[in-house]
Amino acid sequence: MKKFRLFRTLILSVCVMTVLTACEDDNSGPAPAVPGDNGVYILNEGVFSSNSAGLTYYNFDTEVTTADIFSLSGTELGNTGQDMLAYGSKLYISVHGSSNVTVLDLQTGLLLERIDLFNAGAPRAPRYLASNGGKVYVTAYDGTVSCIDTTDLAVNKTLAIEGAAHLEGIAAANGKLYVANGTTKDWVPDNKLYIVDIATFTKETTLEVGTNPYIVRADAQGDIYFTHQGNFGVDNGGMQRIRTKQNNEVVNVNTGTYLANRNFTIVESDLYFFGVTAEYPIPTNIYLGWFNTLVEKSGAAIVLPIIKDNTKIDIPYGIGVNPATRDVFIANTNYQDDGEVFVFGSNGVKKTIIPVGINANNFVFN
Repeated sequence: MKKFRLFRTLILSVCVMTVLTACEDDNSGPAPAVPGDNGVYILNEGVFSSNSAGLTYYNFDTEVTTADIFSLSGTELGNTGQDMLAYGSKLYISVHGSSNVTVLDLQTGLLLERIDLFNAGAPRAPRYLASNGGKVYVTAYDGTVSCIDTTDLAVNKTLAIEGAAHLEGIAAANGKLYVANGTTKDWVPDNKLYIVDIATFTKETTLEVGTNPYIVRADAQGDIYFTHQGNFGVDNGGMQRIRTKQNNEVVNVNTGTYLANRNFTIVESDLYFFGVTAEYPIPTNIYLGWFNTLVEKSGAAIVLPIIKDNTKIDIPYGIGVNPATRDVFIANTNYQDDGEVFVFGSNGVKKTIIPVGINANNFVFN
C-alpha cells in the first residue's frame, strides 16, 4: 500500500510538472498557483450529485488563483466537498456524496490517499472533521464517528452512537469529542449533542441543546461553541456554549441584534460568524459579526460588524479568518454557479475578490 502511494505521488508530480510546463509555454496567461506556504485553500462544495466539488488555491505572494488544483493532475475531488482541516503536514477533506475522506499534502497539494467510508457497501456519507492526538475524527449521516490514523491513513475504529442519525459538527477538547446530531432518521430537527470520551472511544453523555445543532468548535479555553439552525420556518435558532469546566452546562450566547445560527470560526479568543433568516432560496436578513469569547463569558457578547464599507453579500456560504493578518474571507454564492470570496481587512474594508467554484464553504490557510 505504501509503495502504491509513493508511485501514485510520483505520477501526480509528473502530471503537475507537465501542466506547469504547458502553461509556461502558453503566453496567454500566468502559470497556475501551485500550493506553497503562503496562501489559502478554498473548498468548493459543488452541486450535490454532480461531481462538481473542487479545491481552489489562492497564493498571497503572487495573487494568482488556481481554480481547482485537482484539475492539474486530471482528477476530480468528487461529489459534495463538505469539510476540510489541516493537521500536521496533511490536508483532510470530507467528500459527503462520494463517501470518502480525501487526503492531500498540505504544501504541494498532491493527492496522498482517498479513504473510503462505507458499511457493508452502504455509504456512511461523511460530514465534519476534528483532530486530536494524531487522529482525525469524522462524523457521518449513518450515526457514526470514524477515527482515522494519520500515519496509516486508514480508519482504525468506528463508533456507532446509539440514537444518533445525521451527525453534523464535531470538536475535540479536554479529552472529549463534542458531536452534534442535526436531525433524526426521519429528518426531523433534533436537539442532541453527544460527548464522546476519546481514550475509550465511547459515548459518555447526551446533552439537550438548541434545535438542529450544526457547527461545533472549541475556543482557546476549552469551552465549546456551537450553532443551532432551529426548525426552518418555525424558529431561527442561534448560538450556545458548553461550559466544559462547569459540568457541561449549556448556556445561550447573547449576540444581541445579530443572529448567529450558521457557520463560524474561532481565532484565539475571537469568534467570527454569519447568520441568516429564511435562508432558501434568498435570505431575508444576513448577519456578519465577530466578538471576543472572553468578554462573552463575563456577560453578553459585544458584537462588532465584519463589513464596514458598502460591500453587499448576497448569500454567505462560508467564513474563514487568516490568523496571520486577521483578514476575513466570506464566500458568496447563488447555489448553482461559480462564486466569489470577498476578503475584508481587520478595518472592515474590502481588500480583494477571489473567484471560486460552486458553493465555497471552507478555508485552510498555510
